[in-house]
Amino acid sequence: MRLWHLPQLAVLASLATSASIASAQTRSQVYGGRLTQEAQTFYVRGDEEITTYDSKAAASKETRPSTSLTVGGWAGEARTVGVSLTSSDATVPFSLNNSHMSTSFRDVRFMARLGWLIPSVGVSLSEVNVSRDGTQTVGLYGTGANAGLALAIPVGRLMVFTADAMAVHTGQIYDKLGQGAKLGQRLDGDVSASFDVTDKLVDLLIGYRYRSYEISSADAKYSEQAQGAYAGLRLGLYF
Repeated sequence: MRLWHLPQLAVLASLATSASIASAQTRSQVYGGRLTQEAQTFYVRGDEEITTYDSKAAASKETRPSTSLTVGGWAGEARTVGVSLTSSDATVPFSLNNSHMSTSFRDVRFMARLGWLIPSVGVSLSEVNVSRDGTQTVGLYGTGANAGLALAIPVGRLMVFTADAMAVHTGQIYDKLGQGAKLGQRLDGDVSASFDVTDKLVDLLIGYRYRSYEISSADAKYSEQAQGAYAGLRLGLYF
């Protein structure tokens, strides 16, 4: 072998090694453990829910469809830290007594994967408006902090079961009607199962969601609840 061929061979060997490492990293991004596969680098999730609203502030109960959207992602070599933004909006006309309620919740969560456990902390924005007989009776907007804990358990090769709970403390509250009303702690609970629709990009989610909070004023307290089953899709990428 001619000596002047050695530098070229060294370069080719280096390129082959780099390509092998890059290929292994790419494969690990997709083909890690079952929970690592669920932790996509970037994902968008949309849910459609049939929700039953039990509102004491509106003095009525109603079942309506609602939607929520989550955008998030996981980072790190094993994708063990993540962030998500969930937007949940509802407009509910109560047919029994001509009441109307609209809610808007925004939750930013910073998460970590510790085996099957996923603790989180973050910030939240909440808005609740209620009208009765054409007159607005509640108009609240607030910001605060949230803390949560999820449990994710792989079941077989194609399914992951998840239970998630989050508490939101609304520290800064603005009463748009100037009546001294306040928004109490919000509790969110969610149990779901996710299934692979495709090997890498699309997951189907089926679950049940529960939410409760209190609205209080100088002379009354109103308990608000919303719960229902949902189905959704999660579209994700690995890079």
